[in-house]
Amino acid sequence: MLKTLVILFVALANTWATDYNALIDDQGIFMPCSEAPAGSLGPHDGFNFDNMVMSMEPEGIYVSGNMTVKLNFSISDRISARFSVMQYERGTWQPTMFNLHSPNFCKVMFDADQYWFKYWLKNIRNREEVREKCLKVKDTVLVYDEFLMVLKLENVSTPNLQGRYKAVITLEAFDEHDVRRPASFCAEIRGELERVK
Repeated sequence: MLKTLVILFVALANTWATDYNALIDDQGIFMPCSEAPAGSLGPHDGFNFDNMVMSMEPEGIYVSGNMTVKLNFSISDRISARFSVMQYERGTWQPTMFNLHSPNFCKVMFDADQYWFKYWLKNIRNREEVREKCLKVKDTVLVYDEFLMVLKLENVSTPNLQGRYKAVITLEAFDEHDVRRPASFCAEIRGELERVK
């Protein structure tokens, strides 16, 4: 009997599940943070995207080329990375349950189990150089194999997620004494989630 109830519950949960498409606001994808911490650099201050192509198509965003690091931290610094999704509700940005934090980003950036890797960094061709320099050394070039970034959430079984969202990406450097450097990086990706089924 219990087995039948579990199967029924799983089947119902899958029928209630919904897919969503993400519709990104800006063709360049990355925007400066609207509430950036003092001393933070925006996307085009932290990286040079002149040799990177990002083309929005109905099936997602095609990415190719390379980007160059403009950040300039000490090679011994620890980089803390955050990815926080916020929803626009009642005139303000509210935090959601969708967050990533890697206190030592350089150590895990090429870990196949990390979301950073699965959705973005697995496409870097010159991994050994990037692993050595991380995002700390100015003029490090991240060379990408062409890939499609699919902007779809599939089989989501939570309440309605339609609406306006932003993903805030921050990078902070900490010295060997674990003191935060005054300069940091902050960028946003804004868009809408649209229900598919």
